[in-house]
Amino acid sequence: MNPDKKFRNLSFLIVLLFILSLVPIIALMFYAHPFADEYTEPVGVYFALKSGKGIAGMTAAAWQSMIRNYMTWQGTYSAKFVMAMNPSVFGDRYYYLGILTVFSAALLEHFFFLYVLLCRILKFRKSEWMIVSCVTFLIGVHFMPDPTQGIFWFESSSYYLGFYGLGLLSLGLCLLAAVSTAPGRSYVYMIISCLTAFLTAGGNMQSGMLFAFAFLAAVIVSFYVRNPNRFRTIPPLAVFLAGFLISVMAPGNAVRGKGSYSGIGPVMTVYKSLHQACVLLDGWRNLFMISLLIGLVLPVCMRAVKRIDFRFPYPLLITIYLFGMFSCQFAPSFYAYDMIGPLRSVNPIYISFVLLTVFLIYYWCGWLYEKIKDFGMYQSFDYERFYAWYFPKGILLTALLFGIGCISSDRLSYITGVSALTSLVSGEAQTYDAERFERERIFLENEGSKTDMVIDDLSAKPYLLYFADGEPKADSTNWINRGISTYYGFESLTKKENGSD
Repeated sequence: MNPDKKFRNLSFLIVLLFILSLVPIIALMFYAHPFADEYTEPVGVYFALKSGKGIAGMTAAAWQSMIRNYMTWQGTYSAKFVMAMNPSVFGDRYYYLGILTVFSAALLEHFFFLYVLLCRILKFRKSEWMIVSCVTFLIGVHFMPDPTQGIFWFESSSYYLGFYGLGLLSLGLCLLAAVSTAPGRSYVYMIISCLTAFLTAGGNMQSGMLFAFAFLAAVIVSFYVRNPNRFRTIPPLAVFLAGFLISVMAPGNAVRGKGSYSGIGPVMTVYKSLHQACVLLDGWRNLFMISLLIGLVLPVCMRAVKRIDFRFPYPLLITIYLFGMFSCQFAPSFYAYDMIGPLRSVNPIYISFVLLTVFLIYYWCGWLYEKIKDFGMYQSFDYERFYAWYFPKGILLTALLFGIGCISSDRLSYITGVSALTSLVSGEAQTYDAERFERERIFLENEGSKTDMVIDDLSAKPYLLYFADGEPKADSTNWINRGISTYYGFESLTKKENGSD
């Protein structure tokens, strides 16, 4: 069997395993419920719905919420509008629609971007594209630093995962505009890229830093290779930077920063961002990732580099630039608060780290391949013999290393798919879901009553569906309690902790 057919068979197997690994995650989404900010951000939209103002009134309320946040809290204009349009305003039973939409969109945008980059530009076979896309998304999702808030909490998933995915879509369209041979389509891709770039710029700051460097790289490379459509990569970059400037210069950022701004300055911000990137390079290195990248992605890259007419120059410079793209994402948190930020903010950084690592592997494979050709050693390497060994011995070795990583890891139960499956099989998710719906029923029965509400603590607290910081507290003056009270029209809300009278 020739290598092409073997890789097609491998891609089919990986796609099948990839889909199966996502089934428990998607199934668990149907048991998710709102937390914390999801009673304060969409409150205006909820009131518009209850008063019968329809979609137009709800949209107007979301717009007003965005303007208010822009002036008094933070400048992420796109994100605040999306957060206000939380599906939970229609009831908890519709909450899953938000996180499922964000997750599905991020998955499709991930595959689309890699299709443009790998198939349209780097001449990967479709089977190879599928392998790389599945492996990178699998690593990013199953080993996400904080999957609870990164996937199952709409407020966070839309803000981080959602706008990271939108950035990939915009960048992919920018690249497509550069390589498209049809002028009409090329301009359409460019226009849509500009629109999505503006929306991306109004999302989270971490991804904003990443895509500023990414769009710049697209422009630089297009001009370096003298791409005929190179000038069409400039408008998306310009629009993105304009939107990012609008976000950064928002009056709300200064209001929020009073009393919390770290004041460490740009020099220390750069130093601490670089240092944090080095720390996480070591911390995120594990047998799971190493086995999948070396066992599955590396052989694909070794095949693909032979198809593109490019010399792969300056590999050290490329490595430094990619490390800069990785480390710059820590800068917003360090500049504002002198800290890495909440773990949920690291989720898109981790996913981008996986993609940047794959591109780095590809580039160094290309550089090495060119050096082998320069020294006349190309003919001495028997690729057919290598792939004859790789199938199935290399695949089995990869599976063995991955299995060893699972067995030896003390965080096996925290792998997203494993944790989701455990919660579903044990019935913990179902118990949690029933208790949350019972709580919602009590809230709705007493809505607008101006009573002092007292609720029980939850007995089931699944790792992926529950986080204590987002729950109401025993203190009725807590901002979460007050937010829920305003949302449902209570005088106050207090939660009884387990074991209390």
